[in-house]
Order: sequence, then structure tokens, then C-alpha cells
Amino acid sequence: MRADVYQKLHEFNQHIDQGIDTLRSMSQIKNVDRKEIQRYAEYLEELRSSSSGYIASIIFDQEEHVSGKLFRKRRHKKWPTTQCTAAGSKKNAQRSRARPVEERPF
Repeated sequence: MRADVYQKLHEFNQHIDQGIDTLRSMSQIKNVDRKEIQRYAEYLEELRSSSSGYIASIIFDQEEHVSGKLFRKRRHKKWPTTQCTAAGSKKNAQRSRARPVEERPF
């Protein structure tokens, strides 16, 4: 993932936060309904949250895809004689079933 995507998301969040702060400061203006300003600020917070969540999920999916490709490439270099497919060959599948599973502390 290109670094500028992370930068753009950060800038988006900063600008929305600035907008929220500006709106809330406008509640000090005479004849402005504070509840209305608060409602608009909450809309902006919701927009920031949902937009950031959506973009972050897209970034996650792409990063996971790239990670998988890099892992397969590394695995192929490390063990060039084995098949680098998800299922593997019958022989490799039988070998993997025969190995005991290691306990890993979390």
C-alpha cells in the first residue's frame, strides 16, 4: 500500500476534526441554536467514523492480499520443490496430517 493513502486518511480525519471544532466554536455566536450546532457536529463525527472505517477496511483487504502474495513468493523460494498451492499435493497433505500440532502460548 502506498504511504500517501495513509497520509490522505490522516489528513481527512484532521480536517473533519477541525470542522467539528469550528462548528462547536460557532455555538458561541449570538442567536445561534447550540443544539442545532451540536447536532451538525455529531453528523460530522459520524461521517468521519464511518468513512474512516470504510477506507481502513479497504486498506486492510489490500494489505492482506499483498501480504499473502509476498508470503507465497517467499515460501516458493525457500521450498522450491513443494507445490505452493493452498491444498498442496496429496503427499504433502498426508505428511502434514502426520505431524503433531505444536502448542503456542498466547
